[in-house]
Formats: sequence, structure tokens, C-alpha cells
Amino acid sequence: MLYIYYNGFVSPEAVGIGASGLLWLMLILGGSGTLWGGILGSAVILVLQYFVGGFTPERWPLILGVCFVGVIMFYRGGILPQLVSLWKKVVDRGSIES
Repeated sequence: MLYIYYNGFVSPEAVGIGASGLLWLMLILGGSGTLWGGILGSAVILVLQYFVGGFTPERWPLILGVCFVGVIMFYRGGILPQLVSLWKKVVDRGSIES
């Protein structure tokens, strides 16, 4: 709805399978259990798209696919649960050394 308000119309390519598929990838990469997972996934994909698209714009979908397959194979819950687990280990290690 904000897109319609900003542009005044909606083109078919803005609501096609590519746009909705990218939203699903963002959610799956970040972790679908929380709101922060979706935010993290969208941040990761947008940063990758910005930097990788700057170097090799024609290879961007291939690199996104490799990242997606890697996360599905190694981090089934997404990136966020892995980061939370890593953070807990760092905090626990800091409290043990003190």
C-alpha cells in the first residue's frame, strides 16, 4: 500500500513472482520464527544485492541461490537462531572469566 501511495500506481512486475519470491527468501534466510528474523534476512539480502550487484550484476541471482541453499543445508532455522546461540556463548564465556 505504501508503494501505491508513493508511486501512484502498481506495475505488474512489482507484484510478480520475483518480488514475492524474494520476500520468502528474506524470511527463510533470517528465520521465520520471529520478526527480527525477517528483518535480518532482508538486511542480508539487500546488502548482498548492493555489493555483489555492483561487482557482477549478471551473477547476482546465482550468488543468492548459493546463499539460500547454504542456509537451508547448514542453518535450518535461519541465520537469527545461530546468531542468538553465538551471542549466548560469548556472554557465558565473559561471565565465566570475570
